[in-house]
Amino acid sequence: MSTLEEAKRRILALCPADQMPMVDFELRMLATSLEAESLNFIHQHWRPIADERNQLREQLAQVQAKPAKSAKPDTDSDVRLTALTIDHANLKRQHSNLQQKYDLLVEEKTDVQTELAVLQLAHKKLQADCDDLLTDSRPARERA
Repeated sequence: MSTLEEAKRRILALCPADQMPMVDFELRMLATSLEAESLNFIHQHWRPIADERNQLREQLAQVQAKPAKSAKPDTDSDVRLTALTIDHANLKRQHSNLQQKYDLLVEEKTDVQTELAVLQLAHKKLQADCDDLLTDSRPARERA
């Protein structure tokens, strides 16, 4: 005996005799509603999963049934390979040109930094000479 039938039997045993037909009807309606809810849940949640599984099985069967590709060369892929090879060569050339420009700029920067260091040393020497001239304590010549 199912648990639903057992529960129905216990509820009917507790109910007065004059209410039994109505309670029996309500219990059957409740059981039908529960079964409908269960089927609705299955339809909403499990059915899409089963449909997807079936579609994947069909796709797998189609893939397995397809004959192997022939060994003839694919001209479209050859054209694409040639185009990509040309693009790659152009990019390598551009990279080489940019690397040369970068190297030249680094050399120029080094030269500028060297010139700046020389000028800073000259500036310090001139500043020291000016400071010496300003602090020179020799007596000034008298004018006659």
